[in-house]
Amino acid sequence: MAGTKEPRTPSVVVLFHRPIEDPFHGASVTCSGLVEVLRRTVPVEVVSPPPDERDPVARGRSTAGMTTIRHLLRLVPRLLRSFLSDCAAGHPSRGRAILAFGAWVAGPAAFWARFRGYALIYYPQDFIPAVGQSWRASGKLEGELFHRLLWPVERRTLRHAKLVLVHSESMRDAYRGVGVDPSLLQVYSVPRKVPTLDPSAVEGWRARLQLGDSTAVVFVGTFEYSPNVRAFEFIRSKLAPVLVQMAPEVRLLVVGSGSEGHSRDLPTNMRALGAVEDLNGLLWACPVGIAPMDTPGGRSNKIFDYALHGMKVIATAEAAGGMPTSPNILLSNLDQFADTIRTVVRTVRQQGWSNLPRVPDPAYLDYNQRFGSVELGLRVRELLREPTA
Repeated sequence: MAGTKEPRTPSVVVLFHRPIEDPFHGASVTCSGLVEVLRRTVPVEVVSPPPDERDPVARGRSTAGMTTIRHLLRLVPRLLRSFLSDCAAGHPSRGRAILAFGAWVAGPAAFWARFRGYALIYYPQDFIPAVGQSWRASGKLEGELFHRLLWPVERRTLRHAKLVLVHSESMRDAYRGVGVDPSLLQVYSVPRKVPTLDPSAVEGWRARLQLGDSTAVVFVGTFEYSPNVRAFEFIRSKLAPVLVQMAPEVRLLVVGSGSEGHSRDLPTNMRALGAVEDLNGLLWACPVGIAPMDTPGGRSNKIFDYALHGMKVIATAEAAGGMPTSPNILLSNLDQFADTIRTVVRTVRQQGWSNLPRVPDPAYLDYNQRFGSVELGLRVRELLREPTA
């Protein structure tokens, strides 16, 4: 019929509130990994803010709330342009889905999907009720935002979603507990690349860091995420001063975009390195990784990376919630964190650096493969074949 627009090729529009090109932010890396997986099945359009042109130190000094507001304001023009372009293209009878990656874009994604009659896919990064309560208890503005703004928006999004992707089985159970239809929930973990040990890189990093006979204990986290900043403050003010006396052989390393802006007046056993290009090499050079977080999250990328590098991991229950259990993952509350580090480091040193079995943790290799991409591709194809409203 003349004037009728042909249905377009099935596709997915991914909305994300951060610049997806940022290689140093865990959520950006996860989202880009998801897009890569989806593109094996269907064409994907990404709607995200332009790259942040500020230097890492300036970004690290901004609070998480201010950084999020900045990203959202920079997202709006691109979001409007994509939405209006989609409206101008006509109304295909089927074959398009809107994927909201994270709660900050859940509202716009739900509106777009309902207005245009598309399938809605929601991929929350955290279980909002738990994060909101924890952050609210700490008196942080982000906690109030989560509690008063994001959770009501997310509840409406969940009512209209055709598929809800969650990081872990425990996160799936949490959403079941707030009334989400179990048939809509799918555990999916964006695969992490399994690193290969490079002995020359290890020795290079140990020499570069002037570790000598010291044992490196590393914390990885971007300073655009306020729980990482609070973990840094705990390391600087509570952990490092105690370990100077308790375990002088320990060297605490903080790695992550923005951390270099906090490198002044640190304890003598602590260094802030900022973002590093060869994170794999540095992690192979560190036998112990830590996650002293005070708030729960969805999937801890830092714990995942530590485990895939065969490291001993010390984490709070908040950091490790929803992650696979393993003999190499030790839980510790913040009051006992220094004692746990001392015990683990002594075990590592008694075993000897050259005798450490630096192989990826089997539990995390299994997790990396078990909740994989084939099932996600099948589910998305099914959604795109369904007639829309």
